[in-house]
Amino acid sequence: DSKLELDVLSASEKQGNPGLKSLVKNYRQTLTDSRGINNQPGLLQGGNADRGRNIFDNHVAGQCIRCHDAGGADKQVGPELKGIGKTRDRTYLLEALLNPSATLAEGYALTMIGLKAGGSHAGRVVAENSTDLTFIKVTGETVRYVKSDVMTRTVVKASSMPPMLGILTPFELRDLVEFLVTWE
Repeated sequence: DSKLELDVLSASEKQGNPGLKSLVKNYRQTLTDSRGINNQPGLLQGGNADRGRNIFDNHVAGQCIRCHDAGGADKQVGPELKGIGKTRDRTYLLEALLNPSATLAEGYALTMIGLKAGGSHAGRVVAENSTDLTFIKVTGETVRYVKSDVMTRTVVKASSMPPMLGILTPFELRDLVEFLVTWE
């Protein structure tokens, strides 16, 4: 059962049996080789949505809420995720957590702004007219620039979100996927 896969593998790795540890290591390698880390069924099923909500709201290193629930699309660095489970499946969500730059949500590519007065900023453009542009920095700060003060503007096909593996444990990733799939 894929819902228990992560639990069984984790428990097996904690056993003192070197043969069992070797089998688990070999099995994990076949998962990565044949399906890629993003398709490991142990991370796709079996999570707890309540724990996932807590991770989304409170995880100190993950900081999901900081970029994804700041009051609407024009006020935040990352896309709004409430209801994403209606349009995206678990595999897509897990891949977005593990490799955020693989598939960027429309309008959320990282933009670099270089100013004539010096300095540069990373974020995304949320509004623009013939003279000004409104920009949300990766810090969450919204600023308005006069276009004539901007020396360079480069859209980078990368996400400002770091890959979550290493920031979140596999169990936390599984819980976060469960929360995102069910959040309405």
